[in-house]
Amino acid sequence: GPTMDQVIAAYRNATGGTPMFPKWAYGLFHSKDKYASQKEILAVKDGYRNNKIPIDCIVQDWDYWSPSAWGSHVMDPGKYPDPKAMLDAFHKANIHGMISIWPVFQNKSNPNFDELNKAGYLLDSGGSSGHQFFDTYDPEAQKMFWRQQNEQLVSKYGWDGIWADNTEPQDYPAGTINRDTANTALGKMALVVNAFPIGHSKALWEGWRSTGPKGKRLYILTRSDTAGQQRYGSSTWSGDIDCNFPTYAKQIPGGLNFMASGFPYWTTDIGGYWGHDLDWSTSANNELFTRWFQYGTFSPIFRVHGGGSRELYGNQWSAATKANLLKFDNLRYRLMPYIYSLAWKVTSQSYTIMRPLVFDYQNDSSLFDIKDQFLFGPALMINPVTAAGVTSRSVTLPAGTWYDFWTGASKEGGSKVTMDAPLSSIPILVKAGSILPMGPMIQYATESVDPLEIRIYKGKDGSFTLYDDANDGYDYESGAYATIEFTWDDAAGKLTVGARKGSYEGMLASRTFNVVLVGANKGVGIDVTETADETITYDGSETSVTLK
Repeated sequence: GPTMDQVIAAYRNATGGTPMFPKWAYGLFHSKDKYASQKEILAVKDGYRNNKIPIDCIVQDWDYWSPSAWGSHVMDPGKYPDPKAMLDAFHKANIHGMISIWPVFQNKSNPNFDELNKAGYLLDSGGSSGHQFFDTYDPEAQKMFWRQQNEQLVSKYGWDGIWADNTEPQDYPAGTINRDTANTALGKMALVVNAFPIGHSKALWEGWRSTGPKGKRLYILTRSDTAGQQRYGSSTWSGDIDCNFPTYAKQIPGGLNFMASGFPYWTTDIGGYWGHDLDWSTSANNELFTRWFQYGTFSPIFRVHGGGSRELYGNQWSAATKANLLKFDNLRYRLMPYIYSLAWKVTSQSYTIMRPLVFDYQNDSSLFDIKDQFLFGPALMINPVTAAGVTSRSVTLPAGTWYDFWTGASKEGGSKVTMDAPLSSIPILVKAGSILPMGPMIQYATESVDPLEIRIYKGKDGSFTLYDDANDGYDYESGAYATIEFTWDDAAGKLTVGARKGSYEGMLASRTFNVVLVGANKGVGIDVTETADETITYDGSETSVTLK
C-alpha cells in the first residue's frame, strides 16, 4: 500500500498482469440459453443491425454439438450447415462471434475423448456416467485440449472469443467427477480443486498465442477464477443466477468484492440466468431488465445472457423499454474512448475500472460499506436502482464537487442527497476536475474514434490520458500504440493537449477535439453537444485552449 490501487498492483505484480482485450470486447455481448441453429443466430445479427442497435458480439451457447458427444467440438450440420459462412456474415456486419466450450468429454463415438483417455488426461468420474473432465493441471493435456478445439472449431470457422463454461468444475452432467479419488498432474484433486480454472484458461491463452487465429487478441469468458488467472486474458461472470430484484442487488457488492480481490474484469447475466419460463413482456420484467441493463452498462464487460429471448429489438419490450435500453446502449458506446483508455490503464498500471468507493476515499470510513454505489474509472460515480417501483434514490456524495451527468447541475459532497431515478435513468455523478472523452454515436466499438467530445468538469485541476491502438492483435505489447495527455488547469481555465506519444499502423494523423465546459444543461446526457466551446484540430503537437 498504502493505497488500494497499490495493493492491487502488488497482487498483480506477484501473480501476473492483465492483457488488453480486443476493443470489441468492451462493447455489447448478446446471447441466450440457447440459440439452436445457424438461421436463428443470423436473425439476431440482422435484428440488431437492421434496428440500428449497437452491438459487438453474438454468442453461441452450449449444445450446438447435439446429437454428437460433449467435447466432440462439432457443430451439428443439420442445424449449422455452414458455420464458416455464418462467421463470415458476422464479420461483414462488424460483429464478432464467441463460442461456448466446456472441459467435459463424453464417451460416445468421440475421437477427442478417445485421444485424451488413451493419453491418461481424463479425470476419474467415480462412476459410469460416460462424461469426464480433462486434467487441466497437466501441461500436455492442456496442449491436446487446445489443439482439438482449435483445429475442429475455433480457427476452422473463425470464432473470435471463447466462453469457458463450467470451470469450477460443477458436477454436470451428473457423475462427471469424483474429487476424492481423481488423480491430477498435481496430486489428489480434493487438494487442488480450486486451481482447476487457471489451467483451463492457461490452455486457451497459450494455445491461442502459439497456434491460434493470427491478428486476433483472445477474449475469454469463464465462470470461475483462481489467483493469477487474470494473466491469461480471462474475464468472469457471476454464474447461473435468478431473475429477480434481490438477486440483482447482490450482484453489485459481489462484483465490487471481486474487484477488490484483484481481478479487473467482471460481468453478470443481465436480467439473470433462470429466465427460461418467465414472461419477459410483463411490465415487472421489463422494469427488472431495464434496471439490470443500466447497471450492466457500467460493468467492465457489458453482456446480456439467460433463458428466454431478450434481444433489445424484441417485441417482449414495450416502446418505452426499448427506448430506455437503447439510451444506455448508446451511452456505453459514446463512452468507448474513456473505457478503452481505462482498459490500457488496467494493463499498464494495474488499475481497476469498477471501483468500490474505498479505492478513492480511503480516509472516509462512512463510505466503506456502501454496497450500491461505485466509481467507474476516475470520473463517474454510478448509482444503480435495485428495487421495483423506485423512481428516486439516496446517494452518498463523497467530499468535493459533483456534477449531475444528466443536467450539469453541481452539488457539494460530504452528505447524502435524494436524486431522481425515473425508469429511463439512474443517478450518474461526475467528479469535479474530470476530463471525460466521449466518442461519436457508433454501432460497433471500432467504427469511429473521431471527432471526440472532451467534457471538462471545472472546480479542480485534472488530467486524463487518451489511449489508442490498432484495436486488435498484440502489436501493442511491443509499443505500437499512442497516448495523448489532457491536462486541466482550473484556476486558469486552461486545457492543454499534450504532444502525442507513440504511433501504430492505421493511426489517424489528425484528430478533432470538441471541447465543452460542462454547466447547467450544457454538455450533458448521451447526446452529442451541438456547439462546442472550442474546437481543436490536433496534429500531434502540444496545444492549449482557454475556456471561459
